[in-house]
Amino acid sequence: MDWNRRHRTQAVFGVLLASSALLLTSGAPALSAASTPSISEIHYDNNGTDTGEAIEIEAPVGFDLSGWQIVLYNGANSAVYNTRTLSGTVPAAGVVVADYPANGIQNGDPDGVALVSPAGAVAEFLTYGGTFTAVGGPANGRAGTDIGVKEGATIPVGSSLQKKNGTWTPPAPHTFGVRNDPVVVEPINLQLLGINDFHGRLESPATVGGQPAGGAAQLAGLVGQLRAQNPNTAFVASGDSIGASTFISAIDGDNPTIDALNAMDLAASAVGNHEFDKGIADLTGRVNDRADFPYLGANVYRGNTRELPAYAVDTIAGVRVGYIGVVTEQTASLVSPDGIAGITFRDAVAEANLVAGQLKDGNPDNGEADVVVLLAHEGAATENTTSAEALANDPVFGKYTRVNATIDAIFSGHTHQPYAFKLPVPGSDKLRPVVQAEDYGLRLAKVDLTFDPTTDSVTSSNVQLVDVVGAPQDPTVAGIVAAAKVKAGELGQQTLGAIAADIRRAYTNGNEDRGKESAMGNFIADVQLAGTKDAGRGGAQIAFMNPGGLRADLLYRTNGTVTYADAFSVQPFANDVVTKSYTGAQIKQTLEEQWQPTGASRPVLWLGVSKGFTYTYDPEAAKGSRITSIKLNGVALDPSGSYRVTVNSFLAAGGDNFTTLGQGTNPATTGDNDLTMLVSYFAANTPVTADTAPRSTIGQAGPAWDVEVTARTQCVGTKAHVAVNARNADDVPLTIELVTPYGSRAASEVAPGKSAYQAFNSRTSTVPAGTATVTVTGTVNGQPVSAQIQAPFSTISCG
Repeated sequence: MDWNRRHRTQAVFGVLLASSALLLTSGAPALSAASTPSISEIHYDNNGTDTGEAIEIEAPVGFDLSGWQIVLYNGANSAVYNTRTLSGTVPAAGVVVADYPANGIQNGDPDGVALVSPAGAVAEFLTYGGTFTAVGGPANGRAGTDIGVKEGATIPVGSSLQKKNGTWTPPAPHTFGVRNDPVVVEPINLQLLGINDFHGRLESPATVGGQPAGGAAQLAGLVGQLRAQNPNTAFVASGDSIGASTFISAIDGDNPTIDALNAMDLAASAVGNHEFDKGIADLTGRVNDRADFPYLGANVYRGNTRELPAYAVDTIAGVRVGYIGVVTEQTASLVSPDGIAGITFRDAVAEANLVAGQLKDGNPDNGEADVVVLLAHEGAATENTTSAEALANDPVFGKYTRVNATIDAIFSGHTHQPYAFKLPVPGSDKLRPVVQAEDYGLRLAKVDLTFDPTTDSVTSSNVQLVDVVGAPQDPTVAGIVAAAKVKAGELGQQTLGAIAADIRRAYTNGNEDRGKESAMGNFIADVQLAGTKDAGRGGAQIAFMNPGGLRADLLYRTNGTVTYADAFSVQPFANDVVTKSYTGAQIKQTLEEQWQPTGASRPVLWLGVSKGFTYTYDPEAAKGSRITSIKLNGVALDPSGSYRVTVNSFLAAGGDNFTTLGQGTNPATTGDNDLTMLVSYFAANTPVTADTAPRSTIGQAGPAWDVEVTARTQCVGTKAHVAVNARNADDVPLTIELVTPYGSRAASEVAPGKSAYQAFNSRTSTVPAGTATVTVTGTVNGQPVSAQIQAPFSTISCG
């Protein structure tokens, strides 16, 4: 399936005539050629039945012949007897040949031919066997220029009249399809620029050396700079340009990102798994309609039919560059099944090889290309990006590096890694560029190919990554981004769902306290566990959330409504979500790292943890020995056991001094970021009730007393109260002490099933959010064993 919708040349059919086929040829472009088309060869008469009659037009490589006409004049009446209209561009040969049927071109001296521009201007009016003045048609009133040579009935079949060095020469063996004048063949230097996993990062997502890195406007500016250095440039993408995007793009269906890519003149893109986030109908409808570039998916099938175009062909400096797109075969497990019902994702390498072979088989019906580029939304894992050899041995991506020799360069994606290598081409002594430009538009892949038209092959290549830093802002794209920000502010008020009560971060004396457990931190951990627990999405058992990634509370306000802007204000960083395997010992060490290194700006950073994961700690113990017990669903963690843990990409890289989280093995991503995962959670669980029960308590290893604790604020008249209830859900009597900033109460020997309760009068009309602490003491082997449980309460104002 071909894609042919671009305003510039992006087709494989070349020049077509209105009344008959126009043969296309490929050959060597000249260093110099006429700046406008001209007639360079004619055959109209020979011995016997006239055969092989044709007219050749010479023009600069890439010249658009659309609307030009070949007009034949009969010298007997000086009138027009045949007109053909051309379309398309001139191929690398620098000539196109119009074939005519036997006796299709008059041979009664004199006769003539005019070449006419789309505006109706006569570029040439040539006559042979004498001259005459045209009557009617575009050359009306114009005297023909006699070329001075002619053919006749004694001329051998296979001859023609040819213009050489500006002079028409007597009949000689024809050279249709090849320039008549000697030309110096020069190689053509192609520059291919690529991105992958852009994910709607319209605004700069990072800084380097104090300068903004990435951002759509700067990316466009850099592409423009490189195009100016080499006009023989194409800009491509390897998928996931949209989906899992930041707020200003995602809120508007990623339309601003598509618009920005259009403005950058993107030539083609492979589909990524995220292009399917809203289903195949959205991709082939809304997205495809808005994009001025083709989305390619050679391995995307419905039954035995490709659902998307497999390839597109772009003509650059007369060189036909074919792009093949494929997407990871795991896509079905990464997106909603309902959105891709009936769609399958076949072996990407097999499909790429099949299409590449067709683009080189000489059959124009299935596309033809001089250079073939693979755009693959699949890549190597982090640990296999250190060398070309490691890349080739990657268990998933390795086979992509061994695609057929008909493919000249490979742009990859999906794994968000930076690498640029040249790897051996199977069955050849050549090396082939293989590149991935990390993600988010922070880097630009740059592949340089030298194409030799005489051998119709790539003779040399180079590959590198270019940092998107310090480039000018493209004003058109900057305008698109600015407009998107304004619109996002408006659209951000749309409702995502609702909450049943406030979900807050931890506070001390009215100030955010990242050193305490919070309902918000645990809630986000619950959200990310829910999004990654399925086998195809990481198989997570535990999730951790860093407090610094939480930048706002979700407040009930008047009706519990949560907007997109509310969700974004909680998690504005759009960090990816990653699941890795860690040992029980590594998980314990991670919890120990909550107490930060000496000199850190915050001495403690308390991780949010998912429901079912609990631990006890001794804050007075020596550093590295404060965690006293850890349980998952009531079962003690095995130090040597392996557990799947989900964190955001910041923590997965060891951020906030959680260096152990930078370790782990078998990483998996769903492609979601933390914001999109929160949005999806609200869609599936509204109204949301966050679990406020503490998941960490002060205490020694031993029985975790089963006590259900709640704390809430209430008004009694004009006074604010904090009510704390602790129900003994254990099977032994317990001593329970309730402690708040407004008083405490101890209850001895609280029987199983009974509760300790107290409403503490603050003696003021307003109470800020805070935490109640419940100390539970029971007896084990005659010795008292205590544990602490903390319960947050919300702010209230009375009277």
